[in-house]
Amino acid sequence: VPEAPFPPFEDAERHPLPFESDGLRVEGVSPSTVRVSVGEEHADVPRYWMARMLYRLALHGFRLGHLETYGGFSYEDHGEGEAPIEFGVRETRVPVTRAEVGAFVERLYRAVAPDGYVERLT
Repeated sequence: VPEAPFPPFEDAERHPLPFESDGLRVEGVSPSTVRVSVGEEHADVPRYWMARMLYRLALHGFRLGHLETYGGFSYEDHGEGEAPIEFGVRETRVPVTRAEVGAFVERLYRAVAPDGYVERLT
């Protein structure tokens, strides 16, 4: 099992919503859903699945190519040297540098996880 990229959700403080960074905005819609927006494009995404995806992206060192969760939150790594990693709604994404991606994902993960979320299932 890879070493954890940052402490699991239950071991650190929640980050508040709304989350805004470089043109990506995430706001709470309900206890189970967030709205992810980039420009005019938006999608309502289940908080649980977005949090799970973000932690696993970090756990695998951001080397997973392309992923999209329920509702349309997407991740794209072109895998080309120092090319930025992109996050957003389907094909409308914002770049995040490789130097900043770990902190960006941890903040977003801590903001979107629903109440009662735990990373450790045992």
